[in-house]
Order: sequence, then structure tokens, then C-alpha cells
Amino acid sequence: MRKHLLTLLIVLLYNYKQTTSATSLKSFREFLRSGDEDCNSDVIFVVDESGSISPTQYEEMIQFIKDVVAEMESFGSNDIIYGVVSFSWKADVDISLDERMDGAEFSASLENAIKPQAEMSTRTDLGIENAISDFELCGRSGSKRVMVILTDGVPNDEELAQAAATRAKEIYKITITAVCIGCNVEQLHAMVSEPKDSNIIDAKNFANIALFVSDLANSICPPKGRKICDCDLVFVMDGSSSMSEEDGVNIEQFVRDVVMTFENMGNRGMHFGAVVFSTQSAIRISLGQNMDTQTFSNSISLDRNGLGYQTKTHLGIQAAIGDFQRNGHDNHCWLMVILSDGAPCCSIGDDELAKNAADDAKRQGIEIFSVCIGRDCDDFQLKEMVSDDIDDHYLQTVETSALPEYVKDLVDIMCPDPCFETPADVIFMLDHSKFHETFVGLRSFIEKIAEKVATSSFSLRIGVITFNEEVSHVILPTPFIGRLLADLDDALSTSLNFGGYGSMYPPMKKMLEIFTDVTQKRDGARLIGIMVSDFNTTNQADVESITNHAKGYEGVEMISLSVGAWQNPGLIQFMASEPKDDHIYQLSNAEDLKDIVNLMVKTFCVPSYCVHVPLDVVFVIDWSSALKENFILMAQGFLKDVYARLGIYTTNTRMGVVLIGSVARHYITLENQDDIKAKLNALPAMLTDNTDLDAGLLLMIEQFEMYGNEVAQWMGVVLTNGKQPFGKRADEAREMSIKIISIAIGDEVSLTGLADLAGVDGKVLSIKSYVALKSPPCEAADVIFLIDQTTSIHEADYYVQMQFVIDIAYRLLDYKEARVGAFAYNSRPYLITPLSDENERETFAKAITDHPYFPGMPTYIFYAIEAARDHFKDEGRQGVEHIMIVISDGYTQFSQATIHEAELSRDENIRIAAVAVTERPNMKLLKSIVSRPQNKYIFTAKNYVSLKKLENSVMKLICTPPCKDKVSVVFVIDKSYSIHESLFNETRDLVHEAADVLFDNAPNAVLAAVVFDGRVESTPLTPIASTFHSSLDSLVWPTEDFTKTGRALFEAFMYARSLVPNGFKPVVVLLSDGAATDTATFLLTTTTLQASDVRIVAIGIGPDVNEYMLSAIASRPVRDNVIITKGKPLLPFITKLASMVCNGEQPTHKKICGNTLILTEISMCCNGVPQKKPNGIPGCCGSESYNLNTHWCCNGTIGARDQDSKTCPPSGCYDETKYICCEGSLSSLNGRNMACCGTLSYDTALYTCCNGQVADMALGSSHLLDCCGGVQYNILIDHCCNGVLTPTDMNSESHICIVHEKLNMTGCFGSSWVVGSPEQKPGTGV
Repeated sequence: MRKHLLTLLIVLLYNYKQTTSATSLKSFREFLRSGDEDCNSDVIFVVDESGSISPTQYEEMIQFIKDVVAEMESFGSNDIIYGVVSFSWKADVDISLDERMDGAEFSASLENAIKPQAEMSTRTDLGIENAISDFELCGRSGSKRVMVILTDGVPNDEELAQAAATRAKEIYKITITAVCIGCNVEQLHAMVSEPKDSNIIDAKNFANIALFVSDLANSICPPKGRKICDCDLVFVMDGSSSMSEEDGVNIEQFVRDVVMTFENMGNRGMHFGAVVFSTQSAIRISLGQNMDTQTFSNSISLDRNGLGYQTKTHLGIQAAIGDFQRNGHDNHCWLMVILSDGAPCCSIGDDELAKNAADDAKRQGIEIFSVCIGRDCDDFQLKEMVSDDIDDHYLQTVETSALPEYVKDLVDIMCPDPCFETPADVIFMLDHSKFHETFVGLRSFIEKIAEKVATSSFSLRIGVITFNEEVSHVILPTPFIGRLLADLDDALSTSLNFGGYGSMYPPMKKMLEIFTDVTQKRDGARLIGIMVSDFNTTNQADVESITNHAKGYEGVEMISLSVGAWQNPGLIQFMASEPKDDHIYQLSNAEDLKDIVNLMVKTFCVPSYCVHVPLDVVFVIDWSSALKENFILMAQGFLKDVYARLGIYTTNTRMGVVLIGSVARHYITLENQDDIKAKLNALPAMLTDNTDLDAGLLLMIEQFEMYGNEVAQWMGVVLTNGKQPFGKRADEAREMSIKIISIAIGDEVSLTGLADLAGVDGKVLSIKSYVALKSPPCEAADVIFLIDQTTSIHEADYYVQMQFVIDIAYRLLDYKEARVGAFAYNSRPYLITPLSDENERETFAKAITDHPYFPGMPTYIFYAIEAARDHFKDEGRQGVEHIMIVISDGYTQFSQATIHEAELSRDENIRIAAVAVTERPNMKLLKSIVSRPQNKYIFTAKNYVSLKKLENSVMKLICTPPCKDKVSVVFVIDKSYSIHESLFNETRDLVHEAADVLFDNAPNAVLAAVVFDGRVESTPLTPIASTFHSSLDSLVWPTEDFTKTGRALFEAFMYARSLVPNGFKPVVVLLSDGAATDTATFLLTTTTLQASDVRIVAIGIGPDVNEYMLSAIASRPVRDNVIITKGKPLLPFITKLASMVCNGEQPTHKKICGNTLILTEISMCCNGVPQKKPNGIPGCCGSESYNLNTHWCCNGTIGARDQDSKTCPPSGCYDETKYICCEGSLSSLNGRNMACCGTLSYDTALYTCCNGQVADMALGSSHLLDCCGGVQYNILIDHCCNGVLTPTDMNSESHICIVHEKLNMTGCFGSSWVVGSPEQKPGTGV
């Protein structure tokens, strides 16, 4: 059975989503046309002027030529000249290429140049020969040659015409395109160039010819890569205090880079504006100034003067709207780009004002994009502002310094690359058994899809079959939108029979007849059938049988598009190809079809820029006879699907294949990529009984060593049962940065062996779940969906919800560690399918589709949450994630009960997400029930169609692991008089919110709080959120006018360390302005904490912060453990604080090297040349990379180092401005002042060297510092007792060594501690 195509890389498919405009603005897509990268052409129209064409028809043909020329001229700055040859009984060159006419001159001269003749002869051959002569004598060297034949008749001599056309194509390299106006299509078909379907237009009659202007223009100048986006673009830039001066400089440069990229693409019709906002907003550059790109680039500035410090995003959006309205250009699309950290502040309702302003902009036809900047960016707020689809309008970067990496990304989503899809034939089967209005909506739907793919290339053809009880109309697949729409209009104008049940068997049969017709078949084309119906049919058994035949034997990809109020979910599932989530669309009415146009186009149309990083992949396949014979066909289909999908998704991708039996052999090498499909079709028979996996891995390594692309990601995919030994070969591969995926094949497999083969960074899959290759692996999880089934949900919308759940479950259940359950709810919960180890994808889908629609009232969400929590208790697995996904609009009669049940669930470490399906959900309730941070756990869809667009985001949430560390966290909160009451309350709120984030995302966290002024109060360590919050709220603002920071820290230290024996990592978080009245105790405690295993995070609150004191107490490196808020509002720091304590996500980094985008995990940049990143210490030798631990670079030549020697490379053989060498070990300086401590290097600004060990620097002047073992200390604060630090007793004149048994460490704290034996000599430590 032919399997669905897949990819080995994660890709972001950018496609434009058209918005609804209340103005007369054109849609964005109308301004986008991709011209040929080299459309510099000499074009000759060869025009039939025989007597069979009337004067009126002749005028129509001349106007048609003028319109085609005008459209071609609109494509951009292509260098095209035109000529015309007319023919009847003779032929004349009426306008020669020698006249070098451009489009305007040619159109003005055309009417006087040629006239209709009375002669009835049609000497097409003479017209072609005269055109050839003009190309040869007058054409330009190096220009593309295009001949366009327009005729209504049959040549007098078909053989002569055919011979002339053949000479033109083969000898003179002329591309021939023809427009047949009621003529012999088959005869012209033989004359035009390949691909013939793209070069012949059958206009039927002169009345239809105007429909084909764009088709002919695109045929002459096919879309290949240049993008023309004539738009007004306004940048709305955040100038609030959350953006530093450095951020401002980076944002300015980013804007310059974006506009210059548009300039370099040839988009000289664009106009730019700039708005800066904070507490107020200002238009810094107006669209009305009509600046050219260079002037705008020189003038752009994030000028914040006089605007204040808060973040009033709505004011920036409103200012941009005003500029569009006053100065926006007619016949231009309007684009807005918001550059911000996404957090409107600082008044209640600022977020709602920003959303409303964005909605107003979108209603006026403005397309909104955003770039969310910063580690703490509020992506939820910005995602609410951007246009649909979110993934096509939203980017995020962790810091402004990384913005250069996103220039191309932003340009791509604003002005998408043309869509170069693999050849595909698509047939829509349209059921017109229900309503006339539905059929009209389907016609409009197909028109929108055809418009999108027609602007990209001609490798896709679309056909249509209409049906009721029988097939009523057939439109054969065509690449021309004009022909398609004309035939659709004919079908619509014909009397169609509406009513009754449609029969889906006849259209399926007709589809197969078309796909198997040798005159229609194209080599390499995908075959896609789209059934558009409510799937209620007669003869369902026959429909299922022919569907199996279509998918299993003819290789047809089937898409189920269900439209209607009463649907047949079981048949919808059955007919769709795998993966189901890519092949099923469910709508309640035809009006929603417009919302899935882009999703449908993505099914068979993939942009060329999806992946910027090339890929080399070598398959190592167990080809022994121990496997069943049918594995050959299975593996063959798998490899062909992989190769096809890789060819779509990636640039510069190569595939190698190694077959292993008792010996291993190269079957396809990375070096020779010729005829890959033919080689895959000719896989040899099984080799032998034995399998030498070690030899196969060796050959895989050889392929990468000999032929690997240095900047490509290297991936080895091993198909085996995991039982064969492989020595150290897999480790050797990983040392070379080869990522290994092991795929289990055979009846008996060793998962342990497969896991060892894949390694920590690899992946293990089963052959039946190889679709999981196209997405990141999911962590083990139990997931329960709660599905709204109240009367407010219409039946068709209910089934759309069900399909959303099935789509996600299908993807989750590709991973063996995932389990999925589901409840429906109204006034009570209904268990649809439980969590189970036996829940396969098909059984889960059947349980969902078999569940009947039981609408009811009222809406008791709390019952559903309670039932799901109980189910987790009974059936949930220990040690895996428990995730509850509530699908609801948030409206219920019992809000408090719902919040209470959600809190109980979160206390039990159940993560809760909400999917809100309405334009105006009850966000207050939803924010109260979901896990924190709220922006991560709430998803909104304005209607049920938009649910499908959320699938990737919900999958990412489920599959992104939380922080799994066992952490005991103690918050130390300053409540002294230097912290006024409102700041203390704000700080406590920050701790509440950060604690919620930790409780919801770090299931192994226990928390406590210590609050101090002159007294110290504390809450108990607890893993329960509600207990922590109530305990913290019981601690009130100050009672004493002192700041005993040292004492509070010591108590927190004891608390945090109490669970170390149980495997917890201790973390102390100090929130203070750094002022302490017990300075000596503070410094003593600082030394104690830094010498221990407790991590200390310091948060400076308030406008006046002692940064030195906070930096002294914080763990190293200071930059990762200190936040100075500088008097700003504290709540925006929630996510940053929580992630500093326990962070489960690791971002993928990329950068620009020369003109290439590289992933820094696998590549590096050497003098502007992308290189493979080696293991160890990577360095550059000229433009080559190397490992400084194993090699050195002398005079531009890389040589191997003596691995047994501790000597450093000779001076000049490594860059001493970039690296330091310590006894043979090299480290990168990275701008730091580094020194050696034995073989280790250290930053002298943060550390020192004590007895051969790198140690944290102690506080104090250098003459007061000494070393005690591997620790530096201040001799006034501590003394060294037998190599262990002992804090000094400030009340004693002499110092002796003592032991504190409770701490199990040497030291003392106050006179209450037991002093050592009298024999010890005071002050000596002896």
C-alpha cells in the first residue's frame, strides 16, 4: 500500500491568509505575483489572419494580445521585447524583433500592423518559419525565445506545420505556446513545447478568450522566484522602558534590513512608515512622505523622546491606522508589523484595548504581523493581535541581538515565495444533492484554490466531478484557471438535480478512470482525490471497497472534506488517507470554506523556502532474508515517500542507502544522486541470512566522511530489529555529529538495542509510525480531552470538535509512550474512551465517531474536570505528564465551582489547557482555570473551522516537556520599611504568579517563603499550590524597622537544603533592594551559601537597588542569576523568574553566515563560509573548522595534536586573541579576561584559583583574601580549620576550630554553638 509522504525535518509552512476587508482594498494575494528569475525574453506572436476569422473576432484577438502583454509588463522589471508574424496563404513579419519594442510600444503599433485577410488558407508552417527567421536574424543573444501561436483552424499541411514546430524547438531552442480558439487541439498539442499541458490553451471560442489572459501570461513567463509585493508597510515599534537602548539600536537595524531586502527583491512600489509608542505614540515617518527605501532606511529611528515609559500598544496601532487612512496609497495592500515584547501595561484593561485596536485595523483591511522580542515576551497578547493564520503572521526571538536571523523569515511571511509543489493532479468530487447555495459556495472555494496555485506554477492540475445519484459533469484536470472556471460555470448554469442522497460510488469510479487513463497520466505526479460531501451515501459498502482500491492499489491520496449539518463521521474517517489529521476537514456550512483555503493548498503545495539548512541522510537497511519478503515493498514505498517529501521540504538534500546482510554494500551514495527513483524501484532481492550491522554503520560513516556536505545536517536512519551488535560504530557516528534514528522492523525487536543505537539525542520509531519523523518526539503523557456537548454547540460543529480531538490523538498515538482519553460533557460528563495502553489510533477514532450527539443543558464544566481528575487517579500512570484539554467557550452557570475543581486538579500536578471556540470567549474564567503562564495554556479559535489551525500549537504544548528537576525553592521576600507597602504587595503577587508557573510546569517542585524585616517569618515547604498561596498571604507587611537579610537567607538556606538527601536541588530566591542592617551576618551567610550546593537567584526590586550586594549573594555566573527590575512593574518578570529557577525548554539557535542561514547546533561560520561544527572546542583555520582539542592550525594548515602531551600548540598555531591554552587544554575567551588554574581556565572577573581548583571570589580587598583548600575566603570573616572554612565568632577574641553537628560541616554561628576542645591553639586552626 502506498504510504503518505513524510519529512525528516520540522518545517514552517508559510502561506498567506486573506482577511476580510470593509474597504475597497484589494486582497494581499492580488498584489503578489512571482515572476521568472530570468524572464528576459524575445516574444513573437504568430497570428492566424485567415478568412475564417471575422473582423469582430479579430478585434477580440488583438485585444487579447494587448491584455496579455500588459499583464506581463506588470510582473516587474523584466526585459521583454515583442514581435508579430501573421499568416494565411502566406506569412509576413509585421513587427520585427529588430524594432526592439517594449510592451507599450508594441500594443500601440499592433492594430495597424496586422489586418484580417479574405483568403481561407491556413499556412501555419509559413508563420512558424518566418518567426524562426526573425529570431535568428533580429533576436537578442542570450534571451529566452518564446513563440505564441493563435489560431482557429487546422493547418493546410499538418506535416509541414509539425516539422516546422519541431525545427523551432529542437534546433533553435524556441519555446512554443499555443492558443486554440475552436481549432484542432490534438494537432496543436503535438506542436507545443513540454510540458504540453502548460503550453496549450483551449479557449473553445472567441467569447471565452478574455478568460485566459493570465493563463497565457503565466505560460510565457512562468513563476520561478521573484516576488512583487506592492504594499504600504508601517512598522509599529515598542519604545517603552522594557526596551533598552541596545534593543532600540537592534530594532532599528532590523527594520533597515527588512526594507532593504524588499528593495533587493525588486519591490520598488512599496511605501514605508514608522510609529513609536510607549505611554504615548508618535508617527516618526509617515506614508505620506513617500520616502524611497534608502531614505527611509537612513531615517528610521526608535525615537522615544517625550513618549513616556509604559507600554500602550493600542496607541501605536491606532496611530498606524490613522496614517493608513490619511496617506495609504490606492491599489496597495496595507501591512503592519508590531515589534514589541507583547505585554501592554500598566493599567487594567490595556491588553483588551490593544486587542480591540488590532481588531479595528483588521476590519479596515490591514494585515497585521508581529515579532515578539525577548525571553519574557507575552506571545499570547501578540498572537491575539495578528491576522489569521497565526503561524503565518507571528515570529518570536529571545533577544533583539538575534533579530538579524529573522529578516528573511519576516519578509517570507509578508511576501511569500512562490509555491513550487511536486507535480500533482487534483480532482474535486462535488456533491450537489443538497442545496444550490452549497454548490455555489463550492464553486467559489475551488476558484480561490485555483487562484492561489495558478500564481505559483503549472505543475498542478485541477479537475472536477459533480454528482448526485450519478455523475453529472466531468472537467478533466487542467492547469489553466480560465478553462476550469468556464467549465464550472457551465456546470452551474446547467440544470442540476438538488435533493435526496448522493451516491459517492459513481464519482469515485470516474476519478479512477481519469487517473488511470494513459492520455491523462503524468509520470511522478501525485494523485489527489477530494471528496466534498456530507458523506451520507447509498451503497456505503461499495464506496468503502473502491476507496480501498484507490488508496491501496492506485496510489491515490484521499481527502475528506465534509460539509453539512448532518454528517457521517465513520465514512469520513474511513475514506481519508494517512495521516488522518492532514486529510480530513469538517465544516458545518459552505460559508466556512473560505477559511480552509490555505490549509487545503498546503496539502498539495509546499513553498520552496521551508527549510534553509540542507540535509544529508543515509539509510542503513537490514536486507537479510530473516525479514519477510514483503518488507521489500514496504521499505521501497517508505524510501520513495521519504525522498519525495524531502525534495519538497528542503534545499540541497541528498539521500544515501546502505544495504546490509552478512556483508554490507553501498546501494546509493551521497555523491551520485542520479536516477534515485529508478534505483529505489529496482531494489535487489534479500541478501543473506545474517546481518552485519557494524559493517553497515561503517559504510554509513564512510559516506559522510567522503561525500558529506559540511553545512548540512547529517542524519543516519537505521532500519533493523535491534538485535545485532554494532560495537562503537554508533558512538563514532555521533562524534561526527551524525544524528541516528533507529526504526524497528521485523516480528521480534529489541527496544533496548534500538535505544542504544539511537543514543540520547536520537529517536526510536516503529515502521508503522514513521510519520512521527516529521515532528519532534513527544514526552510520555496521559492526555484527556473534555468536549463541549451542550445545546449551544450545533451537531455539525460538535463533529468538528471531535475531528480536532481525533487529529491530535492520531499524532500523539504515533508515540508509544502517549495515551489519550476523552469525555464529552453538558449537564453531566460522558466517558467516550478511557486512558488505556491498548488504545490504538483506529480504536480511539472509532470510539469518538461512534459517540452519539447528546446535546443538553446546562453547561457544567466543573463536573467534567472532576471526572477527568478522578480518571487520572484511577488510570493515570505515575511519573508521566497528566494533561487535561478543555474545549469550551468558557461560559457556565457555576464559575466558582469550575475554578475550584481546576485548582484541585492543578494541585495534583495536572496541567490544564483551554481551547476557546468563539469570537468572544469568557477569558476571565478560562484564565482562572488553566495552568500558568496563562498565555501558554489558552488557545482561541474564532470559529470551529479555525480549530484545525490550532493543532500544531496544541501538539507543541503537549509535547514540550516541563521542567523535570526536583527542586526545593524558597522565596525570601523583603518587607522592611525601605520596601513600601504597595511594592511589597506587588512583590508578593509576583511570587504567587511565579509559584503557579512552577507548580504547573515543574511537577517535582516544593516551595516555601521567608518574609523578613526585623523579624523573620516563614511558610512550610509544600508541593501543593493552594497551601503555599494561603500561607504566603498570611504574612503581612512590616512590624519592625530593621532589615535582617542575613538571618532570613540563613533560614532559607536551611529550608532549601533540608530535602537534599531526597534528591532535591536547593534554590533560594531573594527579592529585595539589597539593603541590610545586619551586614556582617549577611556577608557571612553569603560565603556559607556560595560554598554550598544552594543556588541563589537575586531579584532587585524597587527604583533604588544595591546591585553590588545582590551580585555578591547571587550564584555564578551572575548574569544568569540576577534580575534588576529598575523600578519597572514586576508582573512582566513572571516567566523569566520561573524559567531561571527551572526551565524545561531549550531554544534552537540559528545565525546568518555569509548569505546562508545555519543552525548553530550543527554548523559554524569561518570567515563567512558555513562549516560543519566539530565536537570538542570548535575553531576556525581560515575558512575551515576544526577541533582545537585534537588539532591545531599553523599557517592556514590543520594538523593533528599529540593527544598524550599536555603541551600547548606553538605560538601562532592558534589564535591567542580568541583562545587560552592551559596545560594543553584550550578554551574560548569570548571577550573575557581568562587565566589558567591547572588544566582549567577561568574568568578572573568572577573566579580565582585556589590550590589548583577554580573557586568563587570572596568579598574584600586582595590583601585580606586567602585560600582554604579549594575555596577563597576573607580572613576577617572566616578562618581555615584543617582545610575547612570556619566562620569567625565575632564575640570571641581568639578563634579556634569548632564543629557544628547539625550542619554536618565545620563552622559556627553565634555564641550558642559548642566550642572545640581546649587543646586547640587559638587563631591557628591547629
